[in-house]
Amino acid sequence: MGKGRIVRASWKPPPHGIAKINVDGSFISETHSGSTSFVIRDNSSSFLACGGQAYKGVVSAEHVEVLVCRQAIVFAIANNFQPVIIETDAQVVYLQLINHHQANPFVLGRLYDDIGSMIQDSGSVRIMHTKRSTNRVAHLMACRTL
Repeated sequence: MGKGRIVRASWKPPPHGIAKINVDGSFISETHSGSTSFVIRDNSSSFLACGGQAYKGVVSAEHVEVLVCRQAIVFAIANNFQPVIIETDAQVVYLQLINHHQANPFVLGRLYDDIGSMIQDSGSVRIMHTKRSTNRVAHLMACRTL
C-alpha cells in the first residue's frame, strides 16, 4: 500500500442463505428522544426490508442502540429472516450481547436479558460489530427519523 492512500471500509454481504441486518440509532440528550432504523439485505446486496421507530423517554444513545437490536431481531424472527446476522456499530452493545451469560444488573439490563434470550431461543441470530462507515444506510435512516 502506498503512502497517503486511504482505504475505506465498505459493507460486505453475508454468506449465501443468510440475511444481514444493519442497525443504528440516533439520540438527542436534551429531549430524551431517539430513533432507530434497520436495513435487511441478502448475499447479493439486494434490499429485503427495513424498519424504524421514533422514541421518547430514552435515557442514552446506548438505550436507543439496544432498542434497535431488539426491534430488528423481533422483525427478523416474525418475518422468517433466519439465519440472520445483526450488525451494529455500537461496540458497548455488541460486547454486552456477545458476553451475555447471566442476568445484567445495570439500567438497561432487562433489555439485554430479553435480547440474549431471543438470540439463544432462535439459535439462528448472530451479533457482529462493524465500523460506522459500513453502516451508513442504517445511520442515515436513523438520523432522518428524528
